[in-house]
Amino acid sequence: SHKEYRFLLPFFPLFSLLAGLGLQRASAWLQAKSAARARFYLLAVVFVPQVFAAIFFCVVHQRGAEAVMTHLRNYPARGGIFFLTACHATPFHSFLHGQEE
Repeated sequence: SHKEYRFLLPFFPLFSLLAGLGLQRASAWLQAKSAARARFYLLAVVFVPQVFAAIFFCVVHQRGAEAVMTHLRNYPARGGIFFLTACHATPFHSFLHGQEE
């Protein structure tokens, strides 16, 4: 099935509103506790997982597509290539052939 991310774009303002509401409720709940402890909990629950997710998505996630393309550029396949993935998931033509004059 073909999925496009543009169909999610109209829902992003709603997602942002819901995330803000959740942070406001969490902040109000943590205000009942001491201020230093509330900041620590908010930092630990909200921002620390985002740091780990950012590192994962920037360094590890989907690096296989470029590794395969680098291998195919250095050692071209003689019988052809068949990918079981979406057409936009690999940098096929531009990565294999580089700049064309």
